[in-house]
Amino acid sequence: MRARRAAITCCAALIGAAAVAETDLTLLTPPERAALGAEIRATVLANPELVQPALAPPPPAFYEDEINADLARIRAEAAQLFAPGHTAFGLSKNPVAIAFFTRANCPACAQAEADLRALAETSPIRVAMFDMSGPDAALAARLELDTAPSYVFETMMIRGHMPPIVLQKYIDKAAKP
Repeated sequence: MRARRAAITCCAALIGAAAVAETDLTLLTPPERAALGAEIRATVLANPELVQPALAPPPPAFYEDEINADLARIRAEAAQLFAPGHTAFGLSKNPVAIAFFTRANCPACAQAEADLRALAETSPIRVAMFDMSGPDAALAARLELDTAPSYVFETMMIRGHMPPIVLQKYIDKAAKP
């Protein structure tokens, strides 16, 4: 109730100031603008829940179906994607498994592989290699991967080459329990 009252007070102050300034807040004098700013600041500081939705918005709902479909495909193919016997680099006991899809004659794939190999020296990853233009084409098709390189984690798919700093953030997120 207190937050609602504060929000109403804030809105009323804005409307009142706009009315005083002929609906153009730029016409406020510097002292009026400072007073309005102080009132808004005080209201927000006293009621931080007013701005929380803007600071941490929920993920866009229009991606939810795509995310769930990706996760379902990953679960359906997990035995093949993350099989311990598959050709891979990094330690087999590492907690973050990545299925890495490449194509022949793909410069971005070569760079992405070099980036992953460097990350494997310092990060807890195991990277299984898949050739989406060869023997693993059917698996890539079932996963609906059409971009090389692509990275498949246990909880997400990333299509296209990612710089090492971005990959490190995904690895760190995946490594957290």
